[in-house]
Amino acid sequence: MKNKIKQTEKTVIKTIYEYSCDICNDIICTNEYSHVNNSTVKCLFCDRDVCDKCKLIRPEDERSDYPSFYCTECWERGKSFRDDIDYMEGKIDIIMAEWERQCKKKKK
Repeated sequence: MKNKIKQTEKTVIKTIYEYSCDICNDIICTNEYSHVNNSTVKCLFCDRDVCDKCKLIRPEDERSDYPSFYCTECWERGKSFRDDIDYMEGKIDIIMAEWERQCKKKKK
């Protein structure tokens, strides 16, 4: 005796959530779950969702495992702050080199 295979067609309604960039409104990702939003990147300061073309990263962070991203607006507002940070980071390198030199000098 052969088993008969019954074929049934069903229509399923799914709700799909689209996450869009808070800057340009382009669609970032789609998802079936409203509470899961792992595919979006948020600006470090204003917490807005940003797409690839609206997100920026400091060049120093590009190779980082956990880089910080910024929206274009926060990036522009931060120009003078980034200049100050770069200046201070340069000072840290000089201070660290002097510290190392002092330790090596004492060792001799």
